Amino acid sequence: MSDGSGSEAQAGTITAWITSATEKDVGKFLSCFTEDVVDEDVPTGRVLRGHGELAAEFTAWVGAVPDCTREERSRLVSGDRASVEWAVTGTLRHAFGKLDFPQALGKSFAYPGVAFLEFAPDGRIRRVKTYWDLTRLLFQLGLLTADSVGRTA
Repeated sequence: MSDGSGSEAQAGTITAWITSATEKDVGKFLSCFTEDVVDEDVPTGRVLRGHGELAAEFTAWVGAVPDCTREERSRLVSGDRASVEWAVTGTLRHAFGKLDFPQALGKSFAYPGVAFLEFAPDGRIRRVKTYWDLTRLLFQLGLLTADSVGRTA
């Protein structure tokens, strides 16, 4: 397994994908993916398919978290696969999907994650599977407390 940055196209795709959230650039974001991309978010169980679904999710996210930043921590590339460790920070300003809780609005957060990418021959991402710290986010937004952990409903 190589620990290099991969092909020039893959390296550029990873950098553009990471920076597009901070730049709020949906066009740049979509240019990182094949039209038939499958994007699986493991903590939430959400699966997006294609540019239309990705664009809607991206637009909703940057609208809900207008100060969002994402930075790359590390990457490992081997052939047509890569793993990228990243960190996100921001402040929830508007409801986003299931994060529709007035008490969470205005709260800042920071959490780490990792994405496993599969590339098409042209260097764009055709599949991404993401893992991140949902528990940390819920604590930071005040939606989960130490008292509620481990209790049954």
